[in-house]
Amino acid sequence: MLPTSFNRLVAAALAAGLLCAGTLRAAVLSGGMHARASIAAEQQQPDPKKKDLSVSVLRSVENETITVDAYFPDDAKSVRVALYNILGKLVEQLPVVAVSKGDQTFRFQTYNLASGPYLVVLEASNQRIVNKVMISR
Repeated sequence: MLPTSFNRLVAAALAAGLLCAGTLRAAVLSGGMHARASIAAEQQQPDPKKKDLSVSVLRSVENETITVDAYFPDDAKSVRVALYNILGKLVEQLPVVAVSKGDQTFRFQTYNLASGPYLVVLEASNQRIVNKVMISR
């Protein structure tokens, strides 16, 4: 379960309609009740224009996955990526890993998830980025 302050932040963002602003972005996915997670060891050369930790969530209807693409401006010793339902209950968490500077990809399988809104949370380098994901059939 997430800390109460995080739950309040999510609730406030939902109430204010801010899920499409800043680091809170929406994506629509197809999926199905239990997520199977994986980490892809895909690393690319860093983009010299990128200076901050950034995350994008992509949809894939064909293979029913949530793909989290993250750019790390520096090496990160402890990266945590998790999927929560809209009530803040943990659905799936990837193993905590250390990553090198550059682009990294993380994936969740969604074929067993119920339709509805979910939150993808990436925590690294004393930062937390939250993206809303809507899974629909």
